[in-house]
Amino acid sequence: MLSLLLADESVLYMTTRDYHWNLIGSEFPGLPHLLEVQYGQIADWVDQVAARARTTGLDAGAERDWVDLINSARVSADPGISLSGGRMLSELLALHGKIIGQLRLDRASGAGRFNDVGAADFLTGLMEWHEKTAARLRAQLETEEDASTRDRSVEMAGTRS
Repeated sequence: MLSLLLADESVLYMTTRDYHWNLIGSEFPGLPHLLEVQYGQIADWVDQVAARARTTGLDAGAERDWVDLINSARVSADPGISLSGGRMLSELLALHGKIIGQLRLDRASGAGRFNDVGAADFLTGLMEWHEKTAARLRAQLETEEDASTRDRSVEMAGTRS
């Protein structure tokens, strides 16, 4: 369970970095900073998941290489090289949503099957962070979509005059 979570979080980390590196234009002026903050936070969670896996006796991917770890992930996203800022936000929002759903399942099975209350608490904390992060991404996406709609309305009004 924790090694799969480590794979999922690693995919999210790499996707967030990829989007930060490939973001172009001024469509979302605050997005580079937002992504930088988020990939820093995700890196911390990746470390915590790996530490938790070691603490519970599950070696966090040491028996596998990084390729195997990433291939075991339950989530994926499109590469950022040709995506718009809005599409990047939508992809990240979807990734967080998938991880939230998986954390709910993992928490229920981990608490029941392994009788590990500590793991359940850990997964709950991680899930809450993903929920808050998804809310920030959703708000950013809605703000940018509203601004884009206003800009188009102004442009259309200017062409009618």
